[in-house]
Amino acid sequence: VVSTIANYWAGRGWSITIVTFADASQPSFYPLDHRIQRRSLDALKKDGHLLERMVDTVRRLLKLRNAITEISPDAVISFIDVTNIFTLFATRGLTLPIVISERSDPFRHKIGRIRNLFRRISYPWTDRLVVQTQWVYSYFDSWLNPHVRLIPNPVVQPPEISGDLAGLPEGPFMVAVGRLSYEKGYDLLI
Repeated sequence: VVSTIANYWAGRGWSITIVTFADASQPSFYPLDHRIQRRSLDALKKDGHLLERMVDTVRRLLKLRNAITEISPDAVISFIDVTNIFTLFATRGLTLPIVISERSDPFRHKIGRIRNLFRRISYPWTDRLVVQTQWVYSYFDSWLNPHVRLIPNPVVQPPEISGDLAGLPEGPFMVAVGRLSYEKGYDLLI
């Protein structure tokens, strides 16, 4: 979704920068418009004992805040629960709109008690929280209304199929693509 909307906005002439915690040697998995800037912080989470992890967390927060300050954007949009928490703490006190997007079902995808506490503390700081389904909306609505907005994933026109179609079933059929994990609900789909 990040690449889809970033490519769309870049195509409209907007200046887009994608900031990642990964190092610069890791290419983008999805194609990005050549006009999109990518800023790699080389700050992936490191393992270690409690003190090392705490220092690493502060280091990551500072790198993210410094990057956002240097880029000087008109707005910040963050994706995924733990990154949202980092973004909200890193931008605390900055005067720019912050939009976060929850990409999993928090009823099923648990992030741990400490992270969940930080989510409860930081999510009210956002200007908007985007969720994909009414079900996820219900999780946040009681404590974040009126900040929550329901916006389903964009659907991109699929490319035309060419070549041999002999292997495809006749008539209607469905394809589901996604991570095979509990929160994706494949048991309900099947």
